Amino acid sequence: MVPSLPPDLWVLVVVLGLSLLVGVPLIRATVHLPARLETELVPEEALDPRQRGHFQALDAALAGAQYRPLLTCRAPNLQGANLMRIYGSDVEPAVIGAAVLRSKETAAGHLAQSYLEIITELEDGQRVYTRNPQTADLFDVPPGRQIEDLPGVSDPLKLLARHRLRVTQVKRSSARYHHGRDLLAEWREDHERFCRFQVERGLLRPDPSGERYRATTRLALRGVFSFFNPLADNFTLPRFAAGLLLGMALPALTIVATAGPAEALPHGLQWLQPLAGRIALSEPARLAAVGGAFALAGAAVGFVFTSKALVWGLLLGYLPLRLLDTGLGAWSWGFVLLMGWAADSVARWRHRRATLV
Repeated sequence: MVPSLPPDLWVLVVVLGLSLLVGVPLIRATVHLPARLETELVPEEALDPRQRGHFQALDAALAGAQYRPLLTCRAPNLQGANLMRIYGSDVEPAVIGAAVLRSKETAAGHLAQSYLEIITELEDGQRVYTRNPQTADLFDVPPGRQIEDLPGVSDPLKLLARHRLRVTQVKRSSARYHHGRDLLAEWREDHERFCRFQVERGLLRPDPSGERYRATTRLALRGVFSFFNPLADNFTLPRFAAGLLLGMALPALTIVATAGPAEALPHGLQWLQPLAGRIALSEPARLAAVGGAFALAGAAVGFVFTSKALVWGLLLGYLPLRLLDTGLGAWSWGFVLLMGWAADSVARWRHRRATLV
C-alpha cells in the first residue's frame, strides 16, 4: 500500500529520489582525485592583479603576527583550478595555507571559495588543523589529525588565535618548524596517504588506469545528502538568524498585510493579526506584491547562504506558506520556486565575483 503523505512531502520524496537516481551515477563517473599530486611554484609576476591584491591583503594581515610568505604554488592536475600561498614564522611552528579554489564547471555553474588552513605538526606525527572553509568535507578524517572548522571566522588573526588555543589543548610533544622542510614534497606525500586512507574507508576506488581515484557510491550518497542538508557548508547561527529575518519575514509579512479580512491567522501567529489586511490590493496587484517579496527574500538568502542558496531559498519560501492560510492557491508553489531561483541566481553572481582562479 502506498503511504499517505501530504502533497508537499511527496514533492520532497520525488525530488530526493530523482537526485539519487541521477546524482549518484554522475558523481561516480565525474569526481576523481589524482593518484600522484603534481605541484608547481607560481612566481609573483604570474599572478593577475586580483590574485596579487588578495594575497597582498593577507600578507599585510599576517605580518602583524610575524608570518611571511614562503611560496606560492598550485596543483595543476586537480579537477578544479587552485592557487595557494604558504606562510611560515620564525617564532611559531604553525604553517598557514591560504587557498583559492574554483570547482569544475557544471550546468549549475561553479563554486569559488577562498579559505585559510592553519597546521601545526607535532614531532609525534599528530597534526592540529584550524580552518574556515565554506563547503563541508565529504571525506573521513585520517588518524592523527585534529581538525576544527570555523566557517564563520573570516579574520585570519582571530583564526590564528583560535588555533593557538587548540594547540595548547592537544599538544603532547614539541612542534616542527618549517625550516629545512620541503613543504611541497610533504603535500604530495600527504595527498597519497590521504587517498589510500579514503580507499580503505570505501570512499574512493582506484581507477583501472592507476592514475586517479574515483568516487564510490558511498561518497556519492554523501554528496547528494550533503547538498540537501541546509546545516552543511557555511551554516552559522548568525547566518541562520539573517536568513530567517530576510528570507522568511518579508514574504510572511507581505502575505499577512495583503490578506483579505476572512483569512484568519493560525494559533501562535495571532500576534500578527493587527497587520492583517492593512494593505488593500486587487488580486493581480496582491500577486505581484507577494511575488516581489519572495524574489527580494530569495536574493537576500542567496547573499547570505552562498553554498546552500537553492536549498535555503526553497525551505524559507515554503515555511510561510505552510504556516499561513495565504489564500494564494496554486500560486504558492510558483512563489516558492521563484524564491529558490532568485537565491540561486544571486549566489552564482557572488561566486562569479569571488572567482580568482
